Amino acid sequence: TVSKDCFVSQTGQVVVDCQPNDNQGNPQGNVVSLGDMVPITVDNSVTQVDGTLTANATGLTYQWTLCDGTEIEGETNASFTPTVTGDYAVVVTDGNCSSTSECITVMVNGTTSLNAGDLSFYPNPVQDELTIDFEKMVSDVKVRVFNINGQLMFTQDFPETEMIKLDMSKLIPGTYMLDLTVKGESLKTSIIKM
Repeated sequence: TVSKDCFVSQTGQVVVDCQPNDNQGNPQGNVVSLGDMVPITVDNSVTQVDGTLTANATGLTYQWTLCDGTEIEGETNASFTPTVTGDYAVVVTDGNCSSTSECITVMVNGTTSLNAGDLSFYPNPVQDELTIDFEKMVSDVKVRVFNINGQLMFTQDFPETEMIKLDMSKLIPGTYMLDLTVKGESLKTSIIKM
């Protein structure tokens, strides 16, 4: 008896053909057809409400991870509330089949924040280009823009700047969250795209 794991990543019917080999890998005998197989689908969708992520599949096993694949120790429940801003996913397992969700960005309000009076955003609502004016030279700036569902739309880093002009023209109209970090201090504000 020979056992070989086979992972199927497409939906629909799959036909598996096997040809036995001898110990040196030379084909022996006829091709054996195992017939139609229907892949098992594991629901890997996630809902985000008030900073809590919940896997929509029920009754399975879960492992929450960072989007680089690092497992978050002890986070094996269907729901997970991150304590640090970051990009998260869940690996949902049903028996021998696993599926990883898309990355979801969660923004957690920190204790250090930028003073909104030290900078300005204009125009808001914006059509094509958003200006962020610091009114002085700043360094180590990161700008992230998220849609209303918390999905990261784009990110830009600036080693040193006094003014940033963000191209918003490719975004569809709606409300976006702008997460601005300068030397570890952050500010979050809503931007309306027309």
